[in-house]
Amino acid sequence: MRRFAFSSFAALVLAALFAAWTVPPATAQDYYWENPRALSDPSARYPLALETTDGIAVVWQESQSTGKDSGEAFLSLALLREGRPDIVRKRFVGPFPFHGKEPVLLSAASSASGELAVVVLSSDREVTVMVSKDSGLSFPISTAVQSDDTLAAPRVFPRSGGGWYLFAARGREDSLTIYYSTSDDAASWTPFAPFVNGGDDLPLSFLPVAAPDGDGADIVVFQALSGGERPTFQLYSKRSSNKGASWSSAVQVTNFEDPTTVSRRGPEAFENQRPHIARIGGKLLLVWERRQGGGATQIYYAELDSQGAYVPGTAERITLGSGAAAEPRLVDAGGKPGIVWFDNRRGRNRVYIA
Repeated sequence: MRRFAFSSFAALVLAALFAAWTVPPATAQDYYWENPRALSDPSARYPLALETTDGIAVVWQESQSTGKDSGEAFLSLALLREGRPDIVRKRFVGPFPFHGKEPVLLSAASSASGELAVVVLSSDREVTVMVSKDSGLSFPISTAVQSDDTLAAPRVFPRSGGGWYLFAARGREDSLTIYYSTSDDAASWTPFAPFVNGGDDLPLSFLPVAAPDGDGADIVVFQALSGGERPTFQLYSKRSSNKGASWSSAVQVTNFEDPTTVSRRGPEAFENQRPHIARIGGKLLLVWERRQGGGATQIYYAELDSQGAYVPGTAERITLGSGAAAEPRLVDAGGKPGIVWFDNRRGRNRVYIA
């Protein structure tokens, strides 16, 4: 794959925008890029870009200090039409207090019907879900989904056939596990229930990502610690064909011998994290970070079948190994897969596209 690099923090938004665009089929040399334009002040973090019926909505988190070890966060939003910011809603919701290092409090997703969902961890046991039908200009639906235990890292995804999934990590640092809630209309939500249960035998799990399988069901891939005396992080998948009412048992996705290394090729020799999945060109695709032992993380790609299992022979290392790579995202480039990621092969993080 041919690769392109962009420097500066503004490239983060550029990468997010690329992920939201659907462009005609093209070869790599057909992409041309304008100079980055600032959308926010320097406190902005964690941008997300979603395609909507009226353009591209970019949502991000801003913060300010309230003390030596505390702060408060706000969410801001911009609506881009023809690639240019047409409407900017600075700090349209907040503040949300936090202690220590600023965490990722937000998640966002857009549905096939054009709805935009934005969720934020509004307190340690509450996630607020906001849904817009006009690309973020207004959020007539705002619902607090509560838990009887501490929550972290909320994530929202559209559900096959309509509705939404809401995931969050729950528990202590050494025993985090994924819980989930579902909704038909984003106004009422089911109580949080365990997504990874005792039968899966995975006491530490987090970072779920969801996508449709193409047959009306949903596939979720997540990261979990597994193994004996020397456990490693592996990727697993679960499938639901009834809108989240029940889920299949967890199946290990990273169960293959590595296609690149020449020694210690077994799955137990590798750490796997930060998956991202998408259905592109009629296939369910997966990208993620992977490293062997204390080596630098690299970006890998593979295909999944309709049950969420790894398709043998499809695993491929995308990055060259010269530097640590992180945060891969799949993009739909006119029905063909593209991948966006960071790596530091030139001494500082840049955004690459392949």
